[in-house]
Amino acid sequence: FCPYGLFERLICLCVAHSGRMRTTKAPKLTNSLATVYFGQDTVLQFEHVYDQIFVSVQPSRKANWCLKIMHSMIHKINEEFLKKKLSWKLKLRGSNGYVSYELAMKREMKPWFPISEEMTGITLSNFHP
Repeated sequence: FCPYGLFERLICLCVAHSGRMRTTKAPKLTNSLATVYFGQDTVLQFEHVYDQIFVSVQPSRKANWCLKIMHSMIHKINEEFLKKKLSWKLKLRGSNGYVSYELAMKREMKPWFPISEEMTGITLSNFHP
């Protein structure tokens, strides 16, 4: 189950974050697809399919940075919009298919982990719905 408006709020937070960067491209948005740029070289592609949201990141070397940002955004939406009622399963794609976030973290699965030290300063207060 994906709550009504979750996908849209996530995209809005991403577009707002993108807009803070000087050299970013304009997003491309449709009902269930979105392409958002973080700067000139980082592209996030979103697809909302039934009760799932798929996100791909290019280039892959930016995946861990984007994962940290997205994770913070989802927590922010859950706290402020859904009153902490949302539970979700985050799965990351590796060379052999999808695995849980926890397993990917334990295995330090690339390109998602390890989260670099420079990203630990990302907090929920940085994102405004």
